[in-house]
Amino acid sequence: MERTVAFYFDGGSGVGLGHVMRCAALGEAFRDQGHRVLAVGPFDPAAQILTGEVFEWRQRGNGDTVEALSESGGAIDEAPDRWAEWLKRQGAPLLVIDSYRIRPETVGALRSAGLFVVYLDDHNAFPMTAHLVINAGLAAERENYRFQEAGRALLGPAYTLLRQRVLEAKERREQRLRRERPQSGGAARMLVTLGGGDPMGHLPRLLEAVERTQQSGRSLEAHVIVGPYMGFPERYSQAPWLRRYDPPTDIIGLLPEMDLAVTAAGVTLQEFLAVGIPSAVVVQAGNQVPAALEACRREAAIPLFHPAPAPTRDAVPEPLATETIAQRLAQLLDKPERTRRYGERGNRLIDGHGARRCYEEILKEMHN
Repeated sequence: MERTVAFYFDGGSGVGLGHVMRCAALGEAFRDQGHRVLAVGPFDPAAQILTGEVFEWRQRGNGDTVEALSESGGAIDEAPDRWAEWLKRQGAPLLVIDSYRIRPETVGALRSAGLFVVYLDDHNAFPMTAHLVINAGLAAERENYRFQEAGRALLGPAYTLLRQRVLEAKERREQRLRRERPQSGGAARMLVTLGGGDPMGHLPRLLEAVERTQQSGRSLEAHVIVGPYMGFPERYSQAPWLRRYDPPTDIIGLLPEMDLAVTAAGVTLQEFLAVGIPSAVVVQAGNQVPAALEACRREAAIPLFHPAPAPTRDAVPEPLATETIAQRLAQLLDKPERTRRYGERGNRLIDGHGARRCYEEILKEMHN
Protein backbone atom coordinates (compact mmCIF):
# COMPACT_ATOMS: atom_id res chain seq x y z
CA MET A 1 0.00 0.00 0.00
CA GLU A 2 1.15 3.58 -0.70
CA ARG A 3 2.45 5.69 2.14
CA THR A 4 -0.62 7.41 3.59
CA VAL A 5 -1.20 10.44 5.80
CA ALA A 6 -4.60 11.42 7.24
CA PHE A 7 -5.87 14.93 8.00
CA TYR A 8 -8.66 15.81 10.43
CA PHE A 9 -9.67 19.47 10.17
CA ASP A 10 -12.59 21.79 10.81
CA GLY A 11 -14.35 23.77 8.10
CA GLY A 12 -17.76 25.21 7.38
CA SER A 13 -20.12 27.95 8.44
CA GLY A 14 -18.94 29.59 11.66
CA VAL A 15 -15.45 28.11 11.23
CA GLY A 16 -14.47 29.24 7.75
CA LEU A 17 -11.86 27.66 5.51
CA GLY A 18 -8.55 28.60 7.15
CA HIS A 19 -8.02 25.19 8.75
CA VAL A 20 -8.92 23.55 5.45
CA MET A 21 -6.48 25.54 3.36
CA ARG A 22 -3.45 25.19 5.60
CA CYS A 23 -4.05 21.43 5.79
CA ALA A 24 -4.34 21.40 1.99
CA ALA A 25 -0.93 23.09 1.78
CA LEU A 26 0.70 20.48 3.99
CA GLY A 27 -1.22 17.71 2.24
CA GLU A 28 0.08 19.01 -1.08
CA ALA A 29 3.65 18.69 0.21
CA PHE A 30 3.00 15.05 1.13
CA ARG A 31 1.21 14.33 -2.15
CA ASP A 32 4.08 15.76 -4.19
CA GLN A 33 6.40 13.28 -2.49
CA GLY A 34 4.21 10.32 -3.45
CA HIS A 35 2.00 9.99 -0.38
CA ARG A 36 -1.68 9.17 -0.42
CA VAL A 37 -3.53 11.94 1.44
CA LEU A 38 -6.84 11.34 3.23
CA ALA A 39 -9.33 13.87 4.64
CA VAL A 40 -11.17 12.17 7.51
CA GLY A 41 -12.80 14.98 9.47
CA PRO A 42 -16.28 16.55 9.21
CA PHE A 43 -17.48 16.81 5.62
CA ASP A 44 -18.02 20.24 4.04
CA PRO A 45 -18.96 20.65 0.35
CA ALA A 46 -17.04 23.92 -0.13
CA ALA A 47 -13.92 22.43 1.43
CA GLN A 48 -14.16 19.41 -0.84
CA ILE A 49 -14.46 21.58 -3.95
CA LEU A 50 -11.43 23.64 -2.98
CA THR A 51 -9.21 20.69 -2.02
CA GLY A 52 -10.36 17.86 -4.25
CA GLU A 53 -7.01 17.73 -6.05
CA VAL A 54 -5.19 17.16 -2.75
CA PHE A 55 -7.38 14.99 -0.54
CA GLU A 56 -9.13 11.69 -0.93
CA TRP A 57 -12.25 12.42 1.12
CA ARG A 58 -13.34 9.46 3.23
CA GLN A 59 -16.43 10.71 5.07
CA ARG A 60 -18.87 9.28 2.52
CA GLY A 61 -19.16 5.83 1.05
CA ASN A 62 -19.80 2.25 2.00
CA GLY A 63 -17.94 -0.35 3.97
CA ASP A 64 -14.95 0.33 6.17
CA THR A 65 -15.07 4.14 6.33
CA VAL A 66 -15.07 6.86 8.95
CA GLU A 67 -18.83 7.07 8.42
CA ALA A 68 -19.12 3.49 9.65
CA LEU A 69 -17.02 4.31 12.69
CA SER A 70 -19.42 7.10 13.62
CA GLU A 71 -22.30 4.71 14.17
CA SER A 72 -23.32 4.10 17.80
CA GLY A 73 -20.87 6.32 19.62
CA GLY A 74 -18.03 6.38 17.14
CA ALA A 75 -17.20 10.10 17.13
CA ILE A 76 -13.47 10.66 17.37
CA ASP A 77 -13.64 12.01 20.94
CA GLU A 78 -15.66 8.99 22.01
CA ALA A 79 -13.73 6.28 20.19
CA PRO A 80 -10.14 7.36 19.52
CA ASP A 81 -8.89 3.76 19.71
CA ARG A 82 -11.29 2.67 16.97
CA TRP A 83 -10.29 5.64 14.83
CA ALA A 84 -6.61 4.83 15.29
CA GLU A 85 -7.16 1.22 14.27
CA TRP A 86 -9.16 2.24 11.21
CA LEU A 87 -6.47 4.71 10.14
CA LYS A 88 -3.75 2.12 10.52
CA ARG A 89 -5.77 -0.27 8.35
CA GLN A 90 -5.71 2.45 5.68
CA GLY A 91 -1.91 2.50 5.93
CA ALA A 92 -1.97 5.89 7.71
CA PRO A 93 0.25 5.87 10.81
CA LEU A 94 0.36 9.68 10.69
CA LEU A 95 -2.58 11.92 11.64
CA VAL A 96 -2.52 15.71 11.26
CA ILE A 97 -5.15 17.49 13.39
CA ASP A 98 -6.32 21.06 12.79
CA SER A 99 -9.43 21.31 14.95
CA TYR A 100 -10.44 23.29 18.02
CA ARG A 101 -13.29 20.84 18.61
CA ILE A 102 -11.23 17.74 19.38
CA ARG A 103 -10.58 17.45 23.11
CA PRO A 104 -6.94 17.58 24.27
CA GLU A 105 -7.23 14.16 25.91
CA THR A 106 -8.33 12.70 22.57
CA VAL A 107 -5.06 13.82 21.00
CA GLY A 108 -3.17 11.94 23.71
CA ALA A 109 -5.36 8.86 23.27
CA LEU A 110 -4.69 8.77 19.53
CA ARG A 111 -0.98 8.94 20.25
CA SER A 112 -1.22 6.17 22.85
CA ALA A 113 -3.09 4.05 20.29
CA GLY A 114 -0.01 4.08 18.07
CA LEU A 115 -0.47 7.05 15.73
CA PHE A 116 2.13 9.72 15.12
CA VAL A 117 0.15 12.90 15.80
CA VAL A 118 0.85 16.38 14.43
CA TYR A 119 -1.26 19.21 15.88
CA LEU A 120 -1.73 22.56 14.12
CA ASP A 121 -2.31 25.18 16.80
CA ASP A 122 -2.95 28.90 17.24
CA HIS A 123 -3.62 29.34 20.96
CA ASN A 124 -1.11 27.46 23.16
CA ALA A 125 -4.01 27.01 25.58
CA PHE A 126 -3.18 23.64 27.18
CA PRO A 127 -0.28 21.19 27.64
CA MET A 128 0.31 19.25 24.44
CA THR A 129 0.28 15.49 23.93
CA ALA A 130 1.06 15.45 20.19
CA HIS A 131 4.47 14.42 18.92
CA LEU A 132 4.80 17.64 16.94
CA VAL A 133 3.01 21.00 17.20
CA ILE A 134 3.04 23.56 14.39
CA ASN A 135 2.17 27.18 15.16
CA ALA A 136 3.20 29.35 12.22
CA GLY A 137 1.78 32.58 13.63
CA LEU A 138 3.73 35.75 13.00
CA ALA A 139 4.27 36.13 16.75
CA ALA A 140 4.52 32.41 17.55
CA GLU A 141 8.28 32.33 18.02
CA ARG A 142 7.72 33.88 21.44
CA GLU A 143 5.47 31.01 22.56
CA ASN A 144 6.66 28.49 25.15
CA TYR A 145 4.80 25.22 24.63
CA ARG A 146 4.40 22.67 27.42
CA PHE A 147 4.33 18.95 26.59
CA GLN A 148 2.92 16.16 28.74
CA GLU A 149 4.94 13.69 26.68
CA ALA A 150 8.06 14.08 24.57
CA GLY A 151 7.35 16.52 21.77
CA ARG A 152 8.57 19.47 19.71
CA ALA A 153 7.06 22.70 18.44
CA LEU A 154 7.72 24.33 15.06
CA LEU A 155 7.10 28.02 15.64
CA GLY A 156 6.93 31.15 13.56
CA PRO A 157 6.38 32.27 9.95
CA ALA A 158 9.13 30.03 8.56
CA TYR A 159 6.57 27.20 8.93
CA THR A 160 3.61 29.00 7.33
CA LEU A 161 1.59 26.45 5.36
CA LEU A 162 0.94 27.83 1.90
CA ARG A 163 0.21 26.07 -1.37
CA GLN A 164 2.75 25.95 -4.19
CA ARG A 165 0.50 28.15 -6.31
CA VAL A 166 1.17 31.03 -3.90
CA LEU A 167 4.85 30.98 -4.89
CA GLU A 168 3.83 30.88 -8.54
CA ALA A 169 1.56 33.89 -7.99
CA LYS A 170 4.42 35.74 -6.31
CA GLU A 171 6.68 35.16 -9.30
CA ARG A 172 4.03 36.26 -11.79
CA ARG A 173 3.27 39.39 -9.79
CA GLU A 174 6.95 40.29 -9.60
CA GLN A 175 7.17 39.89 -13.37
CA ARG A 176 4.22 42.24 -13.81
CA LEU A 177 5.75 44.85 -11.53
CA ARG A 178 8.98 44.74 -13.48
CA ARG A 179 6.99 45.58 -16.60
CA GLU A 180 4.86 48.30 -15.02
CA ARG A 181 4.83 50.37 -11.88
CA PRO A 182 1.92 49.60 -9.53
CA GLN A 183 -1.15 51.74 -10.16
CA SER A 184 0.36 53.21 -13.33
CA GLY A 185 -2.36 53.83 -15.88
CA GLY A 186 -5.93 52.89 -15.04
CA ALA A 187 -7.62 52.13 -11.78
CA ALA A 188 -5.80 50.57 -8.86
CA ARG A 189 -6.98 46.98 -8.36
CA MET A 190 -7.97 46.11 -4.78
CA LEU A 191 -8.86 42.58 -3.71
CA VAL A 192 -11.39 42.36 -0.85
CA THR A 193 -11.65 38.96 0.84
CA LEU A 194 -12.79 38.18 4.38
CA GLY A 195 -12.57 34.38 4.48
CA GLY A 196 -15.27 31.77 4.12
CA GLY A 197 -17.72 33.69 6.27
CA ASP A 198 -18.18 37.16 7.72
CA PRO A 199 -19.14 36.59 11.38
CA MET A 200 -18.20 40.16 12.38
CA GLY A 201 -20.22 41.78 9.58
CA HIS A 202 -17.27 43.63 8.04
CA LEU A 203 -18.27 43.47 4.37
CA PRO A 204 -21.03 46.18 4.27
CA ARG A 205 -18.77 48.60 6.17
CA LEU A 206 -15.81 47.93 3.91
CA LEU A 207 -17.80 48.32 0.73
CA GLU A 208 -19.20 51.63 1.95
CA ALA A 209 -15.63 52.77 2.68
CA VAL A 210 -14.50 51.71 -0.80
CA GLU A 211 -17.46 53.58 -2.29
CA ARG A 212 -16.51 56.74 -0.40
CA THR A 213 -12.92 56.39 -1.57
CA GLN A 214 -14.13 56.04 -5.15
CA GLN A 215 -16.44 59.04 -4.81
CA SER A 216 -13.56 61.18 -3.52
CA GLY A 217 -12.08 61.10 -7.03
CA ARG A 218 -9.62 58.25 -6.65
CA SER A 219 -9.58 55.59 -9.34
CA LEU A 220 -10.25 52.25 -7.68
CA GLU A 221 -11.52 48.88 -8.87
CA ALA A 222 -12.68 46.52 -6.11
CA HIS A 223 -12.54 42.76 -6.73
CA VAL A 224 -14.75 41.30 -3.98
CA ILE A 225 -14.63 37.63 -3.02
CA VAL A 226 -17.91 36.36 -1.58
CA GLY A 227 -17.23 33.42 0.73
CA PRO A 228 -19.46 30.34 0.74
CA TYR A 229 -20.83 31.15 4.20
CA MET A 230 -21.62 34.87 3.82
CA GLY A 231 -24.16 37.13 2.21
CA PHE A 232 -23.58 40.10 -0.09
CA PRO A 233 -25.10 43.60 0.32
CA GLU A 234 -27.35 43.81 -2.74
CA ARG A 235 -27.14 47.60 -2.91
CA TYR A 236 -23.67 47.13 -4.41
CA SER A 237 -24.66 44.51 -6.99
CA GLN A 238 -24.61 47.03 -9.86
CA ALA A 239 -21.76 49.24 -8.62
CA PRO A 240 -19.54 50.05 -11.64
CA TRP A 241 -16.37 50.03 -9.53
CA LEU A 242 -16.99 46.54 -8.11
CA ARG A 243 -16.46 43.08 -9.55
CA ARG A 244 -18.03 40.28 -7.54
CA TYR A 245 -16.78 36.69 -7.39
CA ASP A 246 -19.09 33.98 -6.05
CA PRO A 247 -17.82 30.65 -4.71
CA PRO A 248 -15.86 28.70 -5.62
CA THR A 249 -13.26 31.34 -6.52
CA ASP A 250 -9.64 30.87 -7.51
CA ILE A 251 -8.28 33.63 -5.27
CA ILE A 252 -4.64 32.77 -5.91
CA GLY A 253 -5.19 33.14 -9.64
CA LEU A 254 -6.21 36.78 -9.05
CA LEU A 255 -3.20 37.78 -6.93
CA PRO A 256 -0.66 38.65 -9.66
CA GLU A 257 -2.91 41.43 -11.00
CA MET A 258 -3.76 43.02 -7.63
CA ASP A 259 -2.17 46.24 -6.39
CA LEU A 260 -3.45 46.06 -2.79
CA ALA A 261 -5.89 44.11 -0.66
CA VAL A 262 -8.28 44.22 2.27
CA THR A 263 -8.33 40.92 4.10
CA ALA A 264 -9.09 39.13 7.33
CA ALA A 265 -6.03 38.07 9.30
CA GLY A 266 -6.22 34.36 8.54
CA VAL A 267 -4.59 32.25 5.85
CA THR A 268 -5.37 34.83 3.16
CA LEU A 269 -3.27 37.42 4.99
CA GLN A 270 -0.38 34.95 5.03
CA GLU A 271 -0.81 34.39 1.30
CA PHE A 272 -0.85 38.12 0.58
CA LEU A 273 2.23 38.74 2.71
CA ALA A 274 4.10 35.97 0.89
CA VAL A 275 3.11 37.34 -2.53
CA GLY A 276 4.00 40.89 -1.45
CA ILE A 277 0.58 42.51 -1.80
CA PRO A 278 0.16 45.57 0.45
CA SER A 279 -2.75 44.77 2.73
CA ALA A 280 -5.18 46.39 5.13
CA VAL A 281 -6.42 44.02 7.82
CA VAL A 282 -9.62 43.29 9.71
CA VAL A 283 -10.16 40.62 12.38
CA GLN A 284 -12.88 37.98 12.14
CA ALA A 285 -12.06 35.76 15.12
CA GLY A 286 -9.94 35.58 18.23
CA ASN A 287 -7.33 33.29 16.71
CA GLN A 288 -6.57 36.02 14.13
CA VAL A 289 -5.69 38.67 16.70
CA PRO A 290 -1.96 37.83 17.21
CA ALA A 291 -1.27 37.74 13.46
CA ALA A 292 -3.13 40.98 12.83
CA LEU A 293 -1.33 42.81 15.61
CA GLU A 294 2.09 41.44 14.64
CA ALA A 295 1.72 42.20 10.93
CA CYS A 296 0.75 45.78 11.76
CA ARG A 297 3.48 46.13 14.39
CA ARG A 298 6.06 45.13 11.77
CA GLU A 299 4.48 47.57 9.28
CA ALA A 300 3.73 44.72 6.89
CA ALA A 301 0.01 45.66 6.92
CA ILE A 302 -2.19 48.50 8.14
CA PRO A 303 -4.96 47.97 10.71
CA LEU A 304 -8.61 48.63 10.02
CA PHE A 305 -9.32 48.02 13.70
CA HIS A 306 -8.59 49.71 17.01
CA PRO A 307 -5.26 48.23 18.23
CA ALA A 308 -5.90 49.19 21.86
CA PRO A 309 -5.04 46.45 24.38
CA ALA A 310 -7.86 43.93 24.57
CA PRO A 311 -9.22 42.56 27.88
CA THR A 312 -8.09 39.07 26.86
CA ARG A 313 -5.45 37.76 24.48
CA ASP A 314 -7.90 36.63 21.80
CA ALA A 315 -10.61 39.28 22.20
CA VAL A 316 -11.62 40.59 18.77
CA PRO A 317 -10.82 44.32 18.51
CA GLU A 318 -13.39 46.87 17.42
CA PRO A 319 -13.35 47.81 13.72
CA LEU A 320 -12.66 51.39 12.70
CA ALA A 321 -15.47 53.70 11.65
CA THR A 322 -16.34 53.68 7.97
CA GLU A 323 -14.96 57.16 7.37
CA THR A 324 -11.64 56.24 8.99
CA ILE A 325 -11.39 53.11 6.86
CA ALA A 326 -11.99 55.22 3.76
CA GLN A 327 -9.21 57.58 4.83
CA ARG A 328 -6.76 54.72 5.28
CA LEU A 329 -7.62 53.26 1.90
CA ALA A 330 -7.08 56.68 0.37
CA GLN A 331 -3.65 56.89 1.99
CA LEU A 332 -2.69 53.57 0.41
CA LEU A 333 -3.68 54.95 -2.99
CA ASP A 334 -2.13 58.40 -2.55
CA LYS A 335 1.29 57.20 -1.36
CA PRO A 336 2.24 54.34 -3.71
CA GLU A 337 5.90 54.15 -2.66
CA ARG A 338 5.00 53.87 1.00
CA THR A 339 2.32 51.33 0.11
CA ARG A 340 4.83 49.28 -1.88
CA ARG A 341 7.08 49.05 1.17
CA TYR A 342 4.26 47.35 3.13
CA GLY A 343 4.29 44.60 0.53
CA GLU A 344 8.07 44.27 0.63
CA ARG A 345 8.08 43.88 4.41
CA GLY A 346 5.40 41.21 4.19
CA ASN A 347 7.36 39.34 1.57
CA ARG A 348 10.37 39.26 3.89
CA LEU A 349 8.24 37.83 6.73
CA ILE A 350 6.91 34.79 4.82
CA ASP A 351 8.94 33.15 2.06
CA GLY A 352 6.31 30.58 1.05
CA HIS A 353 8.40 27.44 1.71
CA GLY A 354 6.86 26.55 5.08
CA ALA A 355 4.94 23.47 3.87
CA ARG A 356 8.13 21.85 2.60
CA ARG A 357 9.92 22.60 5.88
CA CYS A 358 7.06 21.11 7.91
CA TYR A 359 7.01 17.99 5.72
CA GLU A 360 10.73 17.48 6.24
CA GLU A 361 10.50 18.03 10.00
CA ILE A 362 7.57 15.62 10.34
CA LEU A 363 9.47 12.85 8.54
CA LYS A 364 12.56 13.54 10.63
CA GLU A 365 10.56 13.22 13.87
CA MET A 366 8.83 10.04 12.71
CA HIS A 367 12.14 8.41 11.92
CA ASN A 368 13.75 9.36 15.24
